Amino acid sequence: MRVAPFFILVMTFFSFLDPFATCALAQSTHREQGWSAEERERFYFTAQGSQLIPFEWFLKLEQVDSEKPFRDDQNMRRFGFLPAPSSKLNPEGLPVGFVRDGVNSVANEVAGLESTQQQVIASSTRFGIKRAYLGPEFDEKLYPNEQQAWFGLTCAACHTHEMAFKGKILQIDGGASQADLESFLRDLGVALQATVDTPEKLKRFAKAIGQGDSDLGEFKNKVGQIADAVNRLVARNKAKHPYGFARLDAFGAILNAVCETALNIPENHKESNAPVSYPSLWNTPQMSYVQWNASADNAEGRNVGEVLGVFGTYSLEPGDKQFDSTVRLRNLVMLEHELISKLRAPDWPEDLFGKLDARKVKQGEGLFSKNCVSCHSVRNVGGSFTLNSVGKIPVRSNTLPEINTDPQFLLNFQPSILAKTGGLAGLFGGQGKVDRPTMLTKVVKEIITNRAKAEKVDLSKWTVAPQDPPHPRGKGTGYISRPLEGIWASAPYFHNGSVPNLYETLLPSPKRSKTFWVGTRDFDPVKVGFVTAKSAIGSLFQVLDENGTPIIGNSNAGHEGHGAAKNEGFTETFENGVWREFTEEERYALVEYMKSLSSRPAAVNLADPDVIDAASENHGSSSSPSAFELVPDGEEEQITNIVNLTVKRMEMQYKENAPMLRGVHPKDHGCVTAKFEVNADLPSKYAIGIFQPGAKYDAFIRFSNADTEVGADSRSPQPGQVRHGSRGMAVKLLGVQGDSLLPLHGALTQDLVMVNQPAFAFANVEDYELLSQVLVEHFGELNPAQHFFTQRFTSGTPEQKLRAQRTALIAKRIAATKVDGDVGAFFPPPASPVDNPYFSAAVFAFGDDRVFRFKASPIAPSPDAPKVDDPNYLRAALIDRLKNKEVIFDFAIQVRSRQEVDIAVDIENASTEWNDDYVSVAKLTIPIQDFDSPEHRKKCERLFFTPWHGIRAHRPLGGINRLRKEVYLGSARHRNLPKEPSKIEE
Repeated sequence: MRVAPFFILVMTFFSFLDPFATCALAQSTHREQGWSAEERERFYFTAQGSQLIPFEWFLKLEQVDSEKPFRDDQNMRRFGFLPAPSSKLNPEGLPVGFVRDGVNSVANEVAGLESTQQQVIASSTRFGIKRAYLGPEFDEKLYPNEQQAWFGLTCAACHTHEMAFKGKILQIDGGASQADLESFLRDLGVALQATVDTPEKLKRFAKAIGQGDSDLGEFKNKVGQIADAVNRLVARNKAKHPYGFARLDAFGAILNAVCETALNIPENHKESNAPVSYPSLWNTPQMSYVQWNASADNAEGRNVGEVLGVFGTYSLEPGDKQFDSTVRLRNLVMLEHELISKLRAPDWPEDLFGKLDARKVKQGEGLFSKNCVSCHSVRNVGGSFTLNSVGKIPVRSNTLPEINTDPQFLLNFQPSILAKTGGLAGLFGGQGKVDRPTMLTKVVKEIITNRAKAEKVDLSKWTVAPQDPPHPRGKGTGYISRPLEGIWASAPYFHNGSVPNLYETLLPSPKRSKTFWVGTRDFDPVKVGFVTAKSAIGSLFQVLDENGTPIIGNSNAGHEGHGAAKNEGFTETFENGVWREFTEEERYALVEYMKSLSSRPAAVNLADPDVIDAASENHGSSSSPSAFELVPDGEEEQITNIVNLTVKRMEMQYKENAPMLRGVHPKDHGCVTAKFEVNADLPSKYAIGIFQPGAKYDAFIRFSNADTEVGADSRSPQPGQVRHGSRGMAVKLLGVQGDSLLPLHGALTQDLVMVNQPAFAFANVEDYELLSQVLVEHFGELNPAQHFFTQRFTSGTPEQKLRAQRTALIAKRIAATKVDGDVGAFFPPPASPVDNPYFSAAVFAFGDDRVFRFKASPIAPSPDAPKVDDPNYLRAALIDRLKNKEVIFDFAIQVRSRQEVDIAVDIENASTEWNDDYVSVAKLTIPIQDFDSPEHRKKCERLFFTPWHGIRAHRPLGGINRLRKEVYLGSARHRNLPKEPSKIEE
């Protein structure tokens, strides 16, 4: 077996297979969101009344399988919480949103509490308030009353997150956390129980908090009872399917805490099976309705309910202490009206994620105004919202029939679900049962009244009078559609976090991802959301379980099609009297516009010439990854390096006044004209893009060698020897119709670029970067392949060893590739260029929801042996063949749906060959002709082929094509090329 020279492979191999990873990055940065650094700290670390376990215990508790502290930053990262440095408000250096609650809390000083109010806070640690949480079996004698502070959370724990991109981290205040609170609580309970069950852990724990060994048995019981309380809390809210990262059924927890635990009525339990994404906080103080289900119209009720669900404790037992609680109302009022009221949505950080495309923004603005603004309010030209009669931003609530998203959150809140009133019967006029939402509303109101009196908080100045207009459909009966400022920083999307990025919200549900990983902080600025590849920290979101059964609460349906009015298009727009789906270009334009939505009246200067120039270069959405692609971190830099290396090699190769040829495939065997005819009986399922039954196109075809230099057609060391080699067939169809992938430079054409092997030996962009480096480093050598394939470092630097391993792997792929039974990477030299089959090798879009590969096979290949002793035998043979006889190629395709491809393997790995049967769809006929005149040769040299000449229905996919775009364009910029032709005679 003979291996093709390495340097003839240049154009044929690209791609990647390197998932995004969460790694150690630079320190996070903040952007202007309307408040100072001191105010941000108050938001992070002001106690609200959440009290889970004794504070000192949390500081000293060990992890289950080690002696490391449970609160260790690395362990907190595992749950998605954000470490924070020590500060005045956070002396212990707790993560964002973790807090010391009770007496001796820095938050008391910040709030300016008087001594009498300090005493009120001290009383909140007493056993009576915590009786329901700790459980009826808890022995009051073992209550840890010497602990004057408890560990709890603030709203910042669930409303702060980070976004990582290219080694930089942006921290977003008031946004949607990516944390997994459910797993955090589970592991906290397990760690407490392990301390009880492991003598050495218990001894270390007792010593750490100054307990001593004399009464270790009693201390064990004390820890055991707190462990039981935490584990009961976890069990009470456990659903059949874990929520995973970035979601929590907070309402389910609140309703169970009030209706079941606080009343000690187990029959009132309801499974917490409707997890939702954490909503962003900006604009909420000004909105007419808050909560996903529009169940609250005032901040105090919402915030107190949140504390009751997130470890606030309280008493509902009849008596003078009924409705007493740990709630810190003064702090909640301060947070809402002094801090969150200032918080504004973050602006799109162009220095991190790239400039906004002004033309896309303008196009998207028109589409948004036409289809979306009736539900999602935007600021007027003066920079403010149009307010309702009581001065609030009107927020629409959409019923299930209108929006048709996952129903479970609304179903769990419906009035038909009743709960026994128990000790609260008097509050409801003696009724033995009331609906759960009503019970929650009454309890929250009574607790607010109690705390306002105890803490001497005057709520009147915070109450809007008159109250908001009554909810037109009843509270809790629909999902709100709020203003979308900062929506780019709020992934995942829909109320239940079932859609990973903004782009997919504009797709009909069958085209949305059914599974994706959640929890990474790595950001995708193109589709706008977090990267969905599996990472070290994260969980798998699934619409369906392993048996294909829909998971309750996880539907990603809805917000698709259109509403009842012509100005309510969800994934469609009304045009020429009919509804139609958004095009790809329109989807990305809408995404670009939503990136720009800001509390500032003009996020993008549409008159900025730099922005307009950038918009021209990045025409449409051709550069934006599709739903069939996974772009690895660092690929852009690798591609830039490859382009620079390619241009550098070209400049070395074509010095002084020498005409600069193509960077790859520089030697042609002839450019011919042809006819491309789609089968008249083409099945309708294949009628996509250029493939319309009976369609006919004039075409140019260029046959070539893939060698980077012009040389013999068969580089044989001995006369008459047949040697394998990489060759190309590039077809340019004229007169096509559709949306152009690139800014038009002349007419719209569709290029079908093929090579003589079904898969590539270079699997990814990283492989091709190595090839480019070798070609430059060993430029001028007789055969750079010898260096490439003979490197076998057994010593040297780690980089040298890694490079040798990669070259060996590529060589192995080339040697192992088989084509129709022939061993080696390529077909042996054919009798002429029209006697080889040619393949796309790379993958392309086939409409919106399928992908395809293609192949051109000669119908009657010549059986003659190639005359390889002639260095230009392929041109001579083609001239001879076309003197007297036409040549016909059968054009066939392999098609796969989204469900039939593994993106990483079938699209992004260029060395993967599909085993699907090919389906014939067209004939490519080369008529008799004379193409070897000097005029024809000049015309051939000036033709420019690239997979990116074409229409969106056949968009190039995968790393190989992303690289091809830049390499081809980089090469073309060094050659003065004419405009794309519209007809053969040009």
